[in-house]
Amino acid sequence: MRVLRRVDIQKAEAALAVACEGDHDPLFDEVRAADALEDVRRRHEVQRWLGASIGARPDRGPGYALRARLFRGLGDHGRALDELRFASCLEPTDEALALDYFHTAHALGQTEVGLQHLKARTAATGRRSAGPHLTLARAYDLVDDGPRATAVVDELLALRPDDADARCAVAVALVDRGELDRARALLAEVEGKAHRVPHLRAVARLARREGDLERAAEALCEILTVNPLDEAHEALVETWVHGDQLSRAIEHLDATLSRFPHQRRLLVLRAQLLREHHHPRALEVLDALIADDPTNGWALRERAIALSDLGRLADAEAACAAASVVAPDHPSLHHLRSLLGQLAGDVEGTRAALSRVLAIDPDAAVRVAYLQTFPALERSERLRAMVDEVVARSVSGDAIHTWFELAVQNGLATEARVFAERALEERPELFLAGSIALRARLQAGELDAAEALATAMLRRFPHVPRAWVDAAQVAAQRGDPAAEIERLERAVAQSPGYDVAVERLAQALVATGQRPRAKAVLEQGLRFSPGSLTLLDLRSRLFFQDDDAAGAIRFAETFVRRQPTEIGVWASLHRWKKGAGEPEGAIPLARLEHARGPAHARHGMPLARLLVDDGKADEALQVLSAMPHVGHGRLAVQRLRARAHELRGDHAAAIEACLGADGGPEPRLAVLAAQLHEAHGEWTEAWDVIERSLSVEANDAELLQAACDLAPRVGRSAEAATFARRLVTAHPEDEVSHGHLAGALLAVGDREAARAAFVEAHRMAPGYVWAATAPRPRARPVDASRRGAARARGSPPRARRRAHAGPADRARPRRRGDDRGGPLRARREARRRCSAARGAAHLRAPRPREPRL
Repeated sequence: MRVLRRVDIQKAEAALAVACEGDHDPLFDEVRAADALEDVRRRHEVQRWLGASIGARPDRGPGYALRARLFRGLGDHGRALDELRFASCLEPTDEALALDYFHTAHALGQTEVGLQHLKARTAATGRRSAGPHLTLARAYDLVDDGPRATAVVDELLALRPDDADARCAVAVALVDRGELDRARALLAEVEGKAHRVPHLRAVARLARREGDLERAAEALCEILTVNPLDEAHEALVETWVHGDQLSRAIEHLDATLSRFPHQRRLLVLRAQLLREHHHPRALEVLDALIADDPTNGWALRERAIALSDLGRLADAEAACAAASVVAPDHPSLHHLRSLLGQLAGDVEGTRAALSRVLAIDPDAAVRVAYLQTFPALERSERLRAMVDEVVARSVSGDAIHTWFELAVQNGLATEARVFAERALEERPELFLAGSIALRARLQAGELDAAEALATAMLRRFPHVPRAWVDAAQVAAQRGDPAAEIERLERAVAQSPGYDVAVERLAQALVATGQRPRAKAVLEQGLRFSPGSLTLLDLRSRLFFQDDDAAGAIRFAETFVRRQPTEIGVWASLHRWKKGAGEPEGAIPLARLEHARGPAHARHGMPLARLLVDDGKADEALQVLSAMPHVGHGRLAVQRLRARAHELRGDHAAAIEACLGADGGPEPRLAVLAAQLHEAHGEWTEAWDVIERSLSVEANDAELLQAACDLAPRVGRSAEAATFARRLVTAHPEDEVSHGHLAGALLAVGDREAARAAFVEAHRMAPGYVWAATAPRPRARPVDASRRGAARARGSPPRARRRAHAGPADRARPRRRGDDRGGPLRARREARRRCSAARGAAHLRAPRPREPRL
């Protein structure tokens, strides 16, 4: 029946229906339960079928494993754990079941219970098979207990000295843990003794980890020569994609499927590869899959994602509706609906879709994503209320990390600090719990406590590269560049392709004047991770700083071809090409990318940005008019449209592009609208825009900062201090907030309070001098007619400045250039030093990675 399913699904389902009629073997109930398990509407039937199958065959583990999946889908993880324990005991040779049981126990906080079960299996059957030892070692790796994992591996090698296949499996485990030298020695020892395919698989894994993608591809191709339908297809395709050989991977899959056209696994792999890389054939391949099986919910959902990538939101919604007919309550479907809601700017639709996901699986990470759909004030209250759930339900620590980030962004710095310490106390087995606690201590300036925690984490998680990166951050804050470099080198040695560690190490080497060594580190990192955009960006900037424009342009072009949405790199490439004598800069390359998908914001945004920067407003508006307002790109499109209209001199159209035809406040565009009003001297209108937007997002940092700057200009200096206090209350750990408060208090004459705010800003960021060097804003805009009258009266400009100067200024000796050149140069130099210090701090700051849907 499974073979028939690969050729004709309808025939397979018809045969299964016939087999389940009348007095039939309950094993067929298990088969149809497995087929219907993903359909939420049929859960009661699935439970009945599994009950019949287990009742008739209570000695079979797969039935219990299926029922565990059913209970997990219902949110009953306790019963799922019991079912998995039965399944693992009944199937003592099934390592996947044993590891699944451990995963579930670990998720429920019963890590030791899961480890005891694996230890018992190892003691009972460890002499007959290498599997139990390898599973136990894998479990220790999952809880970041490297020493005990190494001890289990050593015990296995001592028990089975002549088992070459076991040594291959151990070598794979060592490669995953970063012990490359030992893995290489084991593979050389068993070459010619172990079975050819396992040995080649281990060699390919080692070669990929060492950055030798060609050797890895050769080994995988040799495996497929022995067995054309081996699982090595996935690894081979991934290897070629990482080596920037997408076309070669597609050709390989096309050739394989021409020989084996009914291999669903390869059909799905090709469709997923084409869709993820926005290939023009993606829709064609997905349509063929759907025509072959109209009930293929995965293909229907992938088709909806492909349509949304092209900006065809209406077609994507129709594809979602077709997928909902097949599986109306599949979590991935509601995740997709939430994505489409974000792309269309439909906050209510996004929230409704995520609430459906929570009804099916109340995962803490999904709940955190659900919170992001609420306004700032309501989001803060809900964040406070869900602390217990996040700590209790977090499995890998991702939700803990996301909650901490959200709390900091919403001004809950105190709650975030308490939460971080509580998570560390209650979930010490989760690495990210310790990571956020370390970050909280660094933000509070508790360097000694942070160093103590970093040392403890290195003892507990010595084989986790990010632990060394976090410890290096502590060393950087303590002003110890030698320790920072040493710790980053340990992280890179454990994971040579870890781009964050490579980037930080290169930056630390540049900061200490070791530029050649930094370049060597980047070259090695790009060999191990040739697709890393972070390393490509840093490498191109180092080339440019060393006056190698050709090298900088080469790396930047590679970057933008792999990530066409990174507008900042497009701007740098454009500037560098124009400096190299190309009058059009990067515009031809951007036009080529745009030609691949003119209705796609992915390709149109860089071209429109470059055209606006070059003053080609009409061409930019033509490109923008062909692009939909999708997702976060909707705001970016409106910003560019406003800039283009302003460039053409159409001020009214620029304001309308920011605020919309109805004049409603858009918080993220209100600051730009206010700046456009200011440029035309429309101070009252600018203030109205900011005030209306603050009524929607009361704690938005950009809006509050704009209000602080605008209030004195419209004669509301006292309100500037009020807004500055709100800014500090909403973002108490932000030195810019305290700088704005200091400036506002200084403007209203409260010098003591201003001095305290300056001290607080200096405590948080000693290099932050903006507030002390920024000029005080004027109380009201200068009237051009009054300026003209003053000039008509013959009052010289220098005399007017002296007349309005303070007593200390009037008493100061007059020196040539002192009024204009000296203080202005000093202020510019201070700002330059401040920008350099803040830029270096930004480069060293941790950059959280957003999970992809």
